[in-house]
Amino acid sequence: MSILEGELAATITEALLDADVPFDITITRTVETEPDPATPWIPGETVTTHYPCKGFIEQYDVFHLSSTQIQVGDVKVVILVPTLAITPELTDTVTARGKSYIIVNVSPDPALATIELQARG
Repeated sequence: MSILEGELAATITEALLDADVPFDITITRTVETEPDPATPWIPGETVTTHYPCKGFIEQYDVFHLSSTQIQVGDVKVVILVPTLAITPELTDTVTARGKSYIIVNVSPDPALATIELQARG
């Protein structure tokens, strides 16, 4: 852990919030609970949890679109780490401005101030 993580993340988040840049985003995680030991052949319940946070969306530029990993239509969702209670995973979805996306890639910045999600609609 870097000594700058907490302080830098808080400073960046505060500056972006003061500039009214980020908006509401939701990370949705669906997991299956463990089956009942008395009936292990029956799958556990599916539990969906929504995690609100703040962030913003950017479009990928032509340079990034020429890479094999990024497809036309993919968006970059930048999450402010101090506003999110979890770390997003590839099995989660992200909803921003009324549109839901699957998460294709998760890239935290070195200071853990933001997490960049490559998302596909």
